[in-house]
Amino acid sequence: MADGHGTDRPAKTPWWHALGRRFVALEYALETSVRPWLWLTAIVFVGWLALALASMPDWGGDPFNDRAFDAAAWRAADGGARDCPRGEMITSLVARELRTGRPRAELVALLGPPDERDGKRWCSWRIGWWTGLRVDQDALELHFDPDGRLAHWALAQR
Repeated sequence: MADGHGTDRPAKTPWWHALGRRFVALEYALETSVRPWLWLTAIVFVGWLALALASMPDWGGDPFNDRAFDAAAWRAADGGARDCPRGEMITSLVARELRTGRPRAELVALLGPPDERDGKRWCSWRIGWWTGLRVDQDALELHFDPDGRLAHWALAQR
């Protein structure tokens, strides 16, 4: 049918027809062959392995118990550093110094000026990036009762 408008060319197949044919071919291949399943299993396994490895940046165990508490080293350390030595002293600090009921003034004298505080109710010292995926900075928070005595402590991510 040569009418001069180009209608003598074969009609182009719509994209959804081509996609449908490919889906049917894939479905047939999956039903009749093991190879696509092996590829799919390998891709899922590699993805799972990548996620598992990414979630464990530190294979060394607990980072908070590698060092004995040293007040001078604590005060001299830069809490904003990624591998701040303060984080390595937490377990020792808790065992030796953080007793419930200890006065706020004693703890501030021991640890140095806090990096953050909310009046007299809590103080916070940055200890580096140690937990989780090491994306958020960790901090030691000390919470005090109205009399200015240690009520409890916590490790927090910011």
